[in-house]
Order: sequence, then structure tokens, then C-alpha cells
Amino acid sequence: MAHNLSTQHLKGAEQTTEPKNADLTLSLSKGEVLTIAVSRHKEGAEPLMQKYFQQVMPIAQPLGFSPRGALDVKTALAGPFVPNNFVGFYSFPSQAAAKTFAQDPRWPEIKALRTDIWSELRISHFVLEEARKWHFSRDKIYEVRYEWGEFALASSQNSAGEGVEVAVFRRGAHEMLPGSLGELVAIRIIEWPDLQTAQTSARPRPAFRIDSLYTQVSGGNRQ
Repeated sequence: MAHNLSTQHLKGAEQTTEPKNADLTLSLSKGEVLTIAVSRHKEGAEPLMQKYFQQVMPIAQPLGFSPRGALDVKTALAGPFVPNNFVGFYSFPSQAAAKTFAQDPRWPEIKALRTDIWSELRISHFVLEEARKWHFSRDKIYEVRYEWGEFALASSQNSAGEGVEVAVFRRGAHEMLPGSLGELVAIRIIEWPDLQTAQTSARPRPAFRIDSLYTQVSGGNRQ
């Protein structure tokens, strides 16, 4: 599964399923493929990005691809990586559908556009082993934490500090641009009452990399 669908071009489609300023609820069935994606596009790349999605969507949508929601990135503690959009959630109805998309003969030429559009791109795919439902309140802050190393394989006990762990995703397939980012181990989503608490609470400090994106449901007002 090789596709990024987390840019401003798709955000309008994501918001049609929820009233403006509403909470965000993600409900997925067993066997669906959830994609979590975030990126930073290059300055002036918007026209090429639009072309990219104009070519991608006619292939993906007939196979059941669907934007499911987004969390706006307010700030980041991720080294030089500062996303200029949002963390997007997307799905295919099955592994078979996602595989059909990836094997489409038109895809390699479209995929080749990525390096001209994005300076950094993070795409992670997870096959759901059971039906799941996640709720995101517009009045909360959500830390989307990218974890590398053995710590990410450990129990979630105490990993959220003073926050509330909403979800942790492991055993995924990851696509990273640049490739030097290496193999991601887990994505952990933690709920915080506000941004100040999220940023000042103690974070794990193991000898490996943690990147934190502090996000909020579109239209939220919790500073």
C-alpha cells in the first residue's frame, strides 16, 4: 500500500461527515485498512499536489477509499519537521482493495511526483484486527506521538504520563520520506486537557527518537 492522502486538497472531503465545530468520531470495522498520514509540502508545490490528487482519487475512490477525519496540527516537537497541514485518517475497506490500488499500472508514475511535492512525508497503514471506535473532543488536545525503538514495543503503562492514551498503533507498514527516518515502531495518540499541559508534562526520555505533534479537532478552541 503506497499512497499519501494527507494534504489540504482532501481536507474538505473529510469535514463533510461531521458538522462544523463538532467532535470527531472514527468507527472502523474489522479488516479495514486505516492509514494515518502527515506531511510538509514544499513551497510552491500546491499546483503539482493538486495534479497528484486529481490522478489518485479516480483510482482510489472506486475501490472504497474514504477520508475519515483529521486533526489540525497546532505545533510540533519533532526536530526540524513542522507539518503545514494536519494528521489525516483514511481507510480502504480491505487489504485486497488497498493492494489493488497499489498494483494499478498508473500508480508508479503518480507516486514519482512525491519527491517534488513533499519535503517530508509520513504514511502508516494498519489492518484492524477487530472493530474499533475512537472519539476526539474538540475541547481537548491530542498528541500524535511517533515512536522509534524498543520502548514503543513495551506496555503502554505510564507511557502517557498525565495524559489519557486514546490509541496505540503497532505492526503497521510505513512509508517515510526521506527514507533516512528509518522504520517507525508505533504511533501513540494521547489526550490532554490543554496545550500547555501537553507541552509541560514529563515525556519518556529513552535512548531513541520520539516526535510529538500536538493536534486538535478542526474548529476546536482549547489553547
